[in-house]
Amino acid sequence: MKKNILFKTVLGCASVALLTIFNSCSPGGDETSPIVQDETSLIVQEKTKGTAITARAALAQYDFSKFDGETSSGNGGTISDRAYFNPSTTDNTTFFDVSSSGYRVFKCFAAYGNRTEIKEKKGEESPITADKDMEYIAKLESIPSDGVTVAQIHNRHPDVNRPLTRVFVKSGVFYIRTTTNNPNSSSGTYSTVTGPNYTSGTDYTLRIRFMSAGYATITITTTSSTITKDITPSVNWNSYSSTYYVKAGVYTGGSDVAPKLSMKAFDFDRVY
Repeated sequence: MKKNILFKTVLGCASVALLTIFNSCSPGGDETSPIVQDETSLIVQEKTKGTAITARAALAQYDFSKFDGETSSGNGGTISDRAYFNPSTTDNTTFFDVSSSGYRVFKCFAAYGNRTEIKEKKGEESPITADKDMEYIAKLESIPSDGVTVAQIHNRHPDVNRPLTRVFVKSGVFYIRTTTNNPNSSSGTYSTVTGPNYTSGTDYTLRIRFMSAGYATITITTTSSTITKDITPSVNWNSYSSTYYVKAGVYTGGSDVAPKLSMKAFDFDRVY
């Protein structure tokens, strides 16, 4: 698998823990509610690395060949009635557009639970041990007060009710939230790691890698700092170990503004 180096960083600041509490997602790996305050979350601190971005090398392509697009905006904002689209060919819509600069722009309605995302196609699910690597550069604007999810490690087993891990931005900070209880439960418990600070409209990079040793790594870099977090599924996930997939885009947890993500580069690798 090729390695893409986006940023050079040096050791630096540490993260601050924040209590955040969330709701579950619908069965079969498709969420209905992103970020709400009625579930149990264990906050842990994670060291951050890096100060500011000192170099940047943009990824050379938009490799969406293994991904489908999904939006609720295509159906007038009806969360339960979603439309699907081809992210490799779609342009000039209210939810997905190719800008004059060539960026892929994701937008969704402001109402709680709406989304426009790309996700690995059905049949591309894998164990966490698969050699898989998703990485993108983007800027995020119009961030809802209750947050917006920008990437996930999810699971397509029909009994799974929520993602393994969700990366979201809220109140100027990135967070990485991982489900710790059985994903088949009606409610969830989570471990939440505080990531880098983020300023709306600035570039960030996000990378998710599945490792052969049986864990995933998530790396987030902003103009503030970099954090890398290892994600190891708990034993509660053993019955669902072969159906993980990744996704990215905007999935709103608020209702005050419509989030917008401009993706400047995207790449995906998998060794079969």
